[in-house]
Amino acid sequence: MIVYMYKIWHVFVPSITIQYVHIMYPVVCFIIGLVFFFLFVREVFNWKVGLLASGFLAVLPAFLYRTMAGFADKESAAIMFMFIALFFYAFMVNRRKVKAKLLGAILGGIALGFMTIIWGGSRFIFLTIGFYIILLVLMGRFTKKDLMYNSLFLFVVTVVAMVGYPDRFSIGALLFSITTGILYLALGFAFVNYLLFDLKVLGLNRFLKTKLPNGLMSGIVVVVLAIVALAILEGPTFFIDKISGIFVQLTNPFGTTRWGLTVAEAHQPYFIDWVSQFTWKFILLFFAGSIFLFYELVKKLKNKYVLTGLYGIFIFLFAMNRYSAESVFNEPSNLSIIAYFGSLIVFAGFMIYFYFDSYYNDKENFSQMMRLDKMFIFVLLFFLFMILGARSAVRLLFLFAPITAILGSYAIVFIMDKAKIFKDQLYRYGIVLIVLVLAVFLLFTFYNSTLAQSKYTGPSYNQQWQVGMEWVRSNTAEDSVFAHWWDYGYWVQYGGERATLADGGNAIGDLNHYLGRHVMTADNETEMLEYIQARGATHLLMISDEIGKYGAYSSIGSDGNYDRYSWISSFALDMSQTQETRNQTLLAYVGGTYLDEDLIFGDQIFPAGSAAVGGFVLPTIMDDAGNIQGLEQPSAVLSYQGQQLSVPVRCLNVNGETMLFDNGGEYLEGCLMLIPSMNGEDYNPIGTSLYLSPRVTRGAFAQLYLLENKEAFPHLNLVYSDVESMPLGVYNGRLMGPLKIWEIDYVEGLEIPEYYYGTELIDPTVNQV
Repeated sequence: MIVYMYKIWHVFVPSITIQYVHIMYPVVCFIIGLVFFFLFVREVFNWKVGLLASGFLAVLPAFLYRTMAGFADKESAAIMFMFIALFFYAFMVNRRKVKAKLLGAILGGIALGFMTIIWGGSRFIFLTIGFYIILLVLMGRFTKKDLMYNSLFLFVVTVVAMVGYPDRFSIGALLFSITTGILYLALGFAFVNYLLFDLKVLGLNRFLKTKLPNGLMSGIVVVVLAIVALAILEGPTFFIDKISGIFVQLTNPFGTTRWGLTVAEAHQPYFIDWVSQFTWKFILLFFAGSIFLFYELVKKLKNKYVLTGLYGIFIFLFAMNRYSAESVFNEPSNLSIIAYFGSLIVFAGFMIYFYFDSYYNDKENFSQMMRLDKMFIFVLLFFLFMILGARSAVRLLFLFAPITAILGSYAIVFIMDKAKIFKDQLYRYGIVLIVLVLAVFLLFTFYNSTLAQSKYTGPSYNQQWQVGMEWVRSNTAEDSVFAHWWDYGYWVQYGGERATLADGGNAIGDLNHYLGRHVMTADNETEMLEYIQARGATHLLMISDEIGKYGAYSSIGSDGNYDRYSWISSFALDMSQTQETRNQTLLAYVGGTYLDEDLIFGDQIFPAGSAAVGGFVLPTIMDDAGNIQGLEQPSAVLSYQGQQLSVPVRCLNVNGETMLFDNGGEYLEGCLMLIPSMNGEDYNPIGTSLYLSPRVTRGAFAQLYLLENKEAFPHLNLVYSDVESMPLGVYNGRLMGPLKIWEIDYVEGLEIPEYYYGTELIDPTVNQV
């Protein structure tokens, strides 16, 4: 995407560099996307809602990070294509002329195809359009022309996806996916309905005459045919697997694998996280907008107030059932699950009852139902699926922002229009003024928040990385291959211009297990070399960010019993707890962490996950001026079942020197690492400590990066380190440290397991939680 943008831009501005385009690419995508966002909203509502919604979207904090200069990730382009696809789809639906409908179907299909190639967020558009078509067929609103143009739209999407990314998107993958498959199923449903009740093929409609609506009868036929066909092709367990998959998608949309649960942006947010992004005022505003829109949809039906009230209750329960970790609605609590699924089932049940009651008992009401606004239905379905996305992963709050801007703006315009019913000008203008003040207040609130965030947000690919990758370009062979945790793949590829074993695309996601196990947490050099040599890596890269990520990659790299899983905890020096003895000064480092392995000390067992380390005591020898002259063996304060015990720690590391204590007794086989801390102008060379558990201490990251144990890894030669400019320490509350690169000397005669050369897990249980 960036390369093509550069080529186009370069025609008009020959002096432009690809680096500049790389920085500006998300801004360009945002501008183009915002234009089509306005066009889409105008197509559905009017220019007033479109203009106000565009203003909100431009300043919403949740929409900032992936659209600001310097964030060159896939979402920027994907959201642009999403807006283009939505506009042309709405354009296709609303237009009557053949040429306009063809244009909408083709261009909308191309845009959704590109979005599908770029980002998995396209699943929400597939779901929205799929269920939209199903509802229209059930209501008898899906015509022959609708079938023709929607089929063309889906055909274009399919061709673009399969041609653009053939390895990922085969026709089978698209058809049998829970999310993309719904659109194919919906059009199949519409096609069967057309054959049976429009073309009256073979006169089957006479045999299918029942008291059921035609659309529902077609649906039953499609379901029966699908069950029979898929049971033959995929086996009888196919449906059980799919139903189970749907439940998982609804409760844990990014899966229950270690991979899905350790990626920070894939963590499920609580409703209170929405509040921090959107504020309570705006949340209530866009919820009100959805209720107003539903009312406008059903206002010509009988029981319109009952239906609107039921919708309001449903949408609040559906969205707020995962309220906070401390509340009773914390999911996976039973009450939360009941509110989530129960609200959906009850609301759907009432709508089905209303549908049948109107069909059998009130033909006039049913006739009004057949004239419901199509695009209002589309927007409400879009809102429903965006709620699913917003409660599924933190990163998808970004995707939730557009529909909130639309509905919030609709609420404002709706109230202003309804104010006209008041004959008293005081009421009329008073309501308009209040709503305008609210709109301006929210716009400026979001503007100031976004401005503050963007002002202090720098590129993730910061100066440390830029300098490091400049060294890589200048000092390593062009055919070098770098091994590191996957997060940094794009930076090494782009900034260092070198190949990597893994990157953020995760095209071969199973490699992350092997990188986590045989590289980051490898127990010895031989284990690491076997895997690195099998994959052809020439260099190893590590950085301080991996201290905080230890829990993630050690979990992903563990076996089925979590044999490598651990974490690195920090403990801060608390001078208020310093104790003076006759010959020593005892320093106290406070914090807390659980043991990752059982510890037997004396006749006591301290079980992993239950016993905790509450702090460390470090004996020091100081001179009369208060300067430290010597350090002695530290002790860990263990806590279990209300009892505390002081246990000596085997290892102490300070200033790159590791001291091993062996007093002949029992001790904790871990290591306490002292690092400096700086808070403002206050600097302490041993102000913070990192506790490396025995499991962490054994691993390659601790041995190579933290403890610098060259003897344990003699075939890895440190060739780059910016420790002089970025020593490991805590600076104003943030842990930062050097970027280090090792060159790998290959060893002859290693017995490399055959599966190291492959790309699939030999034991699938290693990815299960």
